[in-house]
Amino acid sequence: MQTLKPHERRHLRTKEAILDAARRLLAEKGVNGVSLRAIAREIDYSPAGLYEYFDSKEDIIHAVNYQGHVRLADEMNRVDKDLPYPEYMRGLGKAYRRFARNNPEHFMLMFTTAPDGNQLEEFMKGDSSFPILISGIQRGIDEGYFEEHPAGIMAMSMIFWSGVHGLAMLEHTQLKGADIDFDAIGEMVGQNMFIGLTNATYAQPNKKQ
Repeated sequence: MQTLKPHERRHLRTKEAILDAARRLLAEKGVNGVSLRAIAREIDYSPAGLYEYFDSKEDIIHAVNYQGHVRLADEMNRVDKDLPYPEYMRGLGKAYRRFARNNPEHFMLMFTTAPDGNQLEEFMKGDSSFPILISGIQRGIDEGYFEEHPAGIMAMSMIFWSGVHGLAMLEHTQLKGADIDFDAIGEMVGQNMFIGLTNATYAQPNKKQ
């Protein structure tokens, strides 16, 4: 790994400070309540100096969102890839919900303050979280747990994502604080994802002979 020079480390620290300040302000005041001046004031920095790091407020919001996806990917990558396939996929779902639980403000910002336009290209970047899920679905196909759907692996991945993401959103919005065993429901969601992808009950490895 290349060692950063002192000025590069300072640049990186300042950039992270800008994003952290923006994330706090977005969570507190929303998009319309945040300005470059407010972000600069939060870190005792010159508003004009922010342009050395970002082109606009929208650029900062975009970076805050993507930062969240990179951190989510870090959490998902901690799941042991040597686990049996069903356990690995359940582990990804748990990691997703764990990130949401431990970083509720960042998680909500990632999906409620996204810039206008198609974000699929951002989701597909190598250090984002979605490619991990796509690789997981591909592994299920390779190991014979299910066949590739005519709609493709992308669609299959979104089926899994929508179930886990929907539960995480409910846990942190309408059902926040409710006396509900979300972990137990998470297990059910993971099981139902397999049922949906196989159009049957759990398939066994090497089902296709």
